[in-house]
Amino acid sequence: MQKSFLIIAILPAFLIPGCGGNAASRVRVSELLEIPISGKPPFRYEKEVRAQEKSNGLTGSEPKPIMPVGVLEGRLVEQVLIYGLGYVSEPGCKVTIQYAAFSRAGKKIASSWEEGRPLTFTLGRGEVLEGLEQGMVREEPMEGGQRREIVIPSYLAQGEDLGHIPEGSSLILVVDLLRVQVQTCG
Repeated sequence: MQKSFLIIAILPAFLIPGCGGNAASRVRVSELLEIPISGKPPFRYEKEVRAQEKSNGLTGSEPKPIMPVGVLEGRLVEQVLIYGLGYVSEPGCKVTIQYAAFSRAGKKIASSWEEGRPLTFTLGRGEVLEGLEQGMVREEPMEGGQRREIVIPSYLAQGEDLGHIPEGSSLILVVDLLRVQVQTCG
């Protein structure tokens, strides 16, 4: 019991300016990264998204990111932009997404719209960036039809899957989960 109290008593000292650590390492909770949205996100059904697919498998127009505010501090951050009502993505499931990837400066790095096709992969097999997989299932697994913005720190954004990602850069992904192939889950 004393260990729990001690940790709780010491932790706030690192979050208050002037207490513990040096000035460069202190970050107040209010300064941590967030993706600011106004209002409650709308809902859409996975089957509605699938009904709108074009011949190349994509749907709708390419989204722009909502630029995050605050300090990244090496954390993965995700925000639901449109709630999905469909099958739930879980490790082992084959999923199809459309995405747009941006640098923290807002420069587009890669896009399934530019490539002319969505991306299909199996969650949990390391076929895409680790940060993308974590952002799809970490807090709450994405449901078919959902759009989520995921800010991926540089250590989870390395690889060749999404184009030319500058080394040491964080990545902003806007991801639509088009479909979960349920028969592949398990």
